[in-house]
Amino acid sequence: MNDERNPAQRGGIAYAPVSNAYLSPDELWRLTLYKWRYTLESDGFSRDQAAHLLFLRWLHSRGAARS
Repeated sequence: MNDERNPAQRGGIAYAPVSNAYLSPDELWRLTLYKWRYTLESDGFSRDQAAHLLFLRWLHSRGAARS
């Protein structure tokens, strides 16, 4: 079925857009890290490998912030 309508309008139900106002910036960052770790582990990386890759991601972002 190829339905081009907005998913929020299907079935006659209108959904309000989700706002991040309920999460503090720190909570949002922690949730993002959790999702990244979960994705890496579900893709076959070990817990240690996922932690190392997240550290490298953090390290890369710190270097980019200084440039």
